[in-house]
Amino acid sequence: MAKPTIGIGVIGYGLMGRVHTYAWRTIPLLYNGEPCNIKLVGVCDVNEQAAEAGREQAGFFFRTTDYREVVHHPEVQVVDICVPNRWHGEIIREALQAGKHVYCEKPLAYSYEEAKELAALARDAAKRGVKVQVVSEYRFFPATMKARELAQSGFIGRLFHFRGCYLHSGYIDPNRPLEWRLRKEIIGGGVLVDLGPHLLDLMLWLLEGVDEPVAVCGMTETFIKERPLPEDPSKKAPVEVDDAASALIRFKSGALGYVEFSRVATGTEDELRFEIHGDKGAMAFNLMEPNWLWVLTEPNRRAIGVSRNCQQSKSIRHLQPTHRPSSLWAGCAPMSTPNSASLTPSSTTSQQSQILTMH
Repeated sequence: MAKPTIGIGVIGYGLMGRVHTYAWRTIPLLYNGEPCNIKLVGVCDVNEQAAEAGREQAGFFFRTTDYREVVHHPEVQVVDICVPNRWHGEIIREALQAGKHVYCEKPLAYSYEEAKELAALARDAAKRGVKVQVVSEYRFFPATMKARELAQSGFIGRLFHFRGCYLHSGYIDPNRPLEWRLRKEIIGGGVLVDLGPHLLDLMLWLLEGVDEPVAVCGMTETFIKERPLPEDPSKKAPVEVDDAASALIRFKSGALGYVEFSRVATGTEDELRFEIHGDKGAMAFNLMEPNWLWVLTEPNRRAIGVSRNCQQSKSIRHLQPTHRPSSLWAGCAPMSTPNSASLTPSSTTSQQSQILTMH
């Protein structure tokens, strides 16, 4: 039986457009030709040189500066949206009206009101067999998939705390120009809409059916009030979006949560991490060690790591019953490392993750 061919149209060929295109191209290689053939049909960018680069370098059949030509091309079945937030809604509406599947960079929309509208359109489209998906790539790490599996199985028991942060340091330099991610009229907000969707999506996804937030209070701050204009660095303009944000959350059960986001966290790179504490167990994840999930069980406080393979087994250390894994949650080395510790595989729960238990 012949494999189906899926035609892809990418709209926006900046950094994320290139990353998405790379991913589409590698699907047949990673999955040995399954489950379908991928055809790069059209690429669009308002910058004609970028659009031509997509055609020439990535192998798209055609390029354009008008996204409608991609959306309405008969061979395009999936519209992949990689443009700034301001234009997500416009392109999504056009694509759904044309009956095309949509894969959209986060956040879905420019504003809360638009998000509600687009979510309703997506639900209607689903009834017609049209799929809409927002890029939530951190759901698909083996370690985070295992975290959800454990949470859904009752591993943590009654939820006490969810604690998470997503920290970058790329905006510390006050001379970084006022690019589109710093312009409210284009992005709709600051770090909260830039990094926030990743962590908040993980929180809701991991705790689905376990608990849910019912109240929140938060604050934001813009530390660098002015930045140079890209077109004329000798002139500066006000920054209207936040550099950092934090929030306290109360869950339905009474559990407490704390989330923090920053693009000026000195010394960090891509530091997405979370901790979940319950009356039966706890778990923690740090994107800087993406193959590992740290979990803690009662009463013997056994540390378990989840990895794709055993090559990084030295990352797991035994936790003595009297020790608390505070440094572990911070992404640092554990407190004790017995010389006699050895690592053995205990079970496999999926094709992508293997539990390694320290005895």
